[in-house]
Amino acid sequence: MPVRFDILPGLPAYGPPAISFPESDLPTFREGLVVRFHPAPSDAGGDPWVGNFLGGQTSYDRVLAHPNGADVIVVARGHGSVVDVARTSVTASLCDVTQLIPLDALGLVLVERLTDFIAIGADGMRWQSPRISWDGFRSVSISADQLRGEAYSAPDEEWVPFTLDLATGACRDGIFAQDIARAVEVTPNAAPSRRRRHACSASGVIARFCRMIRAWLPSK
Repeated sequence: MPVRFDILPGLPAYGPPAISFPESDLPTFREGLVVRFHPAPSDAGGDPWVGNFLGGQTSYDRVLAHPNGADVIVVARGHGSVVDVARTSVTASLCDVTQLIPLDALGLVLVERLTDFIAIGADGMRWQSPRISWDGFRSVSISADQLRGEAYSAPDEEWVPFTLDLATGACRDGIFAQDIARAVEVTPNAAPSRRRRHACSASGVIARFCRMIRAWLPSK
């Protein structure tokens, strides 16, 4: 049976003080997403406790049971935390979360972020997709073991379809990789050819940025 939890309207006025995440040696006076956890009776201590999740910079909040049945995944204002309820601690953090999607048939929780996806299984992170988008996704839908949607292309300023394999995290048509592959290196003081001028016509700034990103990406 999955661990139980309740989302509270605010910090409780009575009882033990809430534990704030991220933890700090300094007092925390800001209220975030407040969750009460109910450890399993077999856990050491076993008393309910309250977590105050200060979160990130967006408006997205969501709390889901972890596929392992013992932990809880909390997203507060776009910042995700995997909570070990028995030990009152956070074991993993996730940034830039825009959506949590339970995939019960696959035993996964899918984490949609600004640029990629992560799948969490009972044994932890199952896979992480390559970077697919420059900035966000839209029109996301799931059918069987595939996710389809649109990813943003910064050079072309348009939304481009993609398909993600939910079993492996593979994506062969991500627009980010395509944009990086077609980025053209700009040589200072060199007269560009007609073909090069056409390739860079979208934006010289974007082309240079693509070159910087390509140099930063780890080689395969």
